[in-house]
Amino acid sequence: MVGYRDRETWKGKYSMRRMQQNELPNFGVFWTDRRRYAPLDEARITFECRGGGSRSYLFVVYDGAGRPYFSQEVSASDGVAEFTVTVGGVPGLHVVRAFKDTGPSFYPFRMGSFVLSAKTSASAEGTDLDKFFRWLHESMEGCSDPALYEGKWVIGDKCADNSPMNLAYPRFRLDSTVYLETAEKLKSQLELLYSHQKPDGSLYDHIYADGHPGWEGEHMIRSMMADLETGGIINVCQVWRATGDTEWMQNLMEPMLRGWGYATSSPDLWSEEHGLIKKPHTPDEWDFQMGDSSCLRNENSRYVVACCDGVRLPKAADAMAAMLDALGRVSEAESFREFASAARKRANALLWDGTKYRHHVHIDP
Repeated sequence: MVGYRDRETWKGKYSMRRMQQNELPNFGVFWTDRRRYAPLDEARITFECRGGGSRSYLFVVYDGAGRPYFSQEVSASDGVAEFTVTVGGVPGLHVVRAFKDTGPSFYPFRMGSFVLSAKTSASAEGTDLDKFFRWLHESMEGCSDPALYEGKWVIGDKCADNSPMNLAYPRFRLDSTVYLETAEKLKSQLELLYSHQKPDGSLYDHIYADGHPGWEGEHMIRSMMADLETGGIINVCQVWRATGDTEWMQNLMEPMLRGWGYATSSPDLWSEEHGLIKKPHTPDEWDFQMGDSSCLRNENSRYVVACCDGVRLPKAADAMAAMLDALGRVSEAESFREFASAARKRANALLWDGTKYRHHVHIDP
């Protein structure tokens, strides 16, 4: 659990009555004496896990670039372990991970966080707007999930239903985080994603970090997600606009075009009937399919056109048009603009029911 600024305030003000008293401390929660620190401040951290009794934990702290800079084994007394960290390294969200075992272990038992802030900031004279923007900034910082891949740090996207250390998950929050992260952070996941593109142009939606046991032993898979190719294009465009690195974008143009070709022609993704992307019927953008609960396409898959893909397809086409224009490929750019316009009309005609947009429309019964 993420550390909270004030342990007693949290217990008194923010605990939910329906939650059993002290439920979080029973399973493990970090407390920090402050939420934000300046460089070289001393952060006093308490890890409370009443259900764990008296045992040792290994605590590792990672800086804003995902690099570990503190590691210490601490013995808990009556379920409470305390330690002090001299805050340093790269500013941003610093993650604290607790491991049950002191030997090699991939999965942390619990995680917490605090912020190292070393920057000039603006103030709205102490109004609620200051609190809102601080909360918004910290929330977006918390979306980044650093991990090692082949010994190199890669920044992935943290999401509640994403598998731990999966570096191929689409970065849906890049619209905002492009203004908070360094160019290297922004580029790392996309470079990894396209470096493993399949010959048919498709992309993996699971690429696991170093040490991960994989999905039934496989370290790269494609489940039933339908937004990797279009989402990758949108993400590259967002990073290009934020960094101005046209050369970097140009190096990914041909892989993006191959991905686009796959998304708009593969029988696994493309509905010839509707001229839109299709996907197996799931309760969310991916998860598991209705019927047999499989995460992979199979003979039981029943396809739908989902609203999310109806939005993302023309958005990706617009992104391609903007990037191709910047590369002087004007005729190709115009073709993508025409596609975007026609795709929006098709999506609106299919998904708008006269009052609202439907979540999805069934293709198969």
